[in-house]
Order: sequence, then C-alpha cells, then structure tokens
Amino acid sequence: MKAFLLAAGKGERLKPLTNEVPKPLIKVRGKPLIQWHVERLKSSGINEIVINLFYLGHMIEEFLGDGSKFGLTIKYSKEEKLLGTGGGIIKALSLLGEQPFLLLSSDVWTVLPFQDLSLPSWASAHMILVKPDNNLGDLNLDNGLVNNLNQGIRYSYSGISIVRPEIFVKPENHNSDLWRTFLSPQVDRGLVTGEVIDKTIFNVNSLKDIQKIDAMML
Repeated sequence: MKAFLLAAGKGERLKPLTNEVPKPLIKVRGKPLIQWHVERLKSSGINEIVINLFYLGHMIEEFLGDGSKFGLTIKYSKEEKLLGTGGGIIKALSLLGEQPFLLLSSDVWTVLPFQDLSLPSWASAHMILVKPDNNLGDLNLDNGLVNNLNQGIRYSYSGISIVRPEIFVKPENHNSDLWRTFLSPQVDRGLVTGEVIDKTIFNVNSLKDIQKIDAMML
C-alpha cells in the first residue's frame, strides 16, 4: 500500500512559525513533523510515499529528497495553486495507482501503527476518528459505520484514513474538499467505515500542541 501525505497548506494557524518554514518542517522533539511520518510509515512496511506540495514546497523536497536516505521512495505532486484536500488527491492519482492508499495529513502527530489499519473489501473508505476535547464532534459512528444522521457517538476525523482512488471522480470545481465532495456522498451510501483508535493522535495547530507533545514524550 502507498501513502499520500497532504503537505501543501500554508499553516496559517501556526504563524509566525510558518512565515519562513512550511508546517511539515516545524520540529517536534527536534525532528520535523513530516520526518516522524516518513519514519513511521517505513517501520509500518509502507515503502512508497506521494506528497503534494505548494507553500514553500521546495524546502520539503530538499529535506526529504527521493526518500532513499529513509529507505523508501518519495514522489511529489506539485500544485501551482492550492487545490484543496480533494483536488490535491485528484492531481496525484496517476502517482497513487489503482489500489487503496493511506491518506495522512502532515500536521498530525501520532504513534499509531499504520500496519494495523485495514479497509473492508466492500467499503470505499475507512476513517480513523478521535473524541474531541470539547465533545462536539462533527461525525457520527454507529456499529462501525460513519453516518450523517446524528446516530451514534459523535467524533472528529483524525486526518488519517484509507481510501479507494476510484471515489475521486473529477468534479467541476478543481479546488475541492475531501469530506464534502468525496467522502460525505460515500457515507450516505453506507460505504465508509470508522474506528476510534486508542493511540495518541495530535493535530498540530498551535505552539501549545507542540509543547504538549514534547511534554508527553519526556
């Protein structure tokens, strides 16, 4: 299985840290966020990674190179303008191939063992969910299925999922949202599974988040 790392965003919520450095290169415990991902993917048996680039993307490419120093292969999908999460995936489909792939936001920090994740043969996607601190999640999970019907416990999307490339039919608007344009219609058809993982998952959106991870690792 290949992995697709979303790394094109501007990291607005981490400014001024991201004024001169792209968010995936912000360091946590002395190591760039994206390096944590690459090394964990490698240890999980994933040896092919595709990364989309836009904001200061050349810095990410210069740091990671072709992936050989990490023992894997990295290819890049470069965007001339931000295409949104869905649009970025569509642009990279030729690099991702026809098999389900692991989709991972580069601003997530986790100790999740990716090799434990799986996609049912009948499902379009499998989403990893987390319980938000404020208990105001935006997705429901009921009997292992994600739904928009306000049925079951409410959770939030962690930024980690396994998806089938065939759900990414090119929309009229090239700048498209992953959830609204692609996943939500599959949810309505009962084709998206989900699970809550009892492993640490952080969305790194502030200096406080970085400090929390640093403290936890100490």
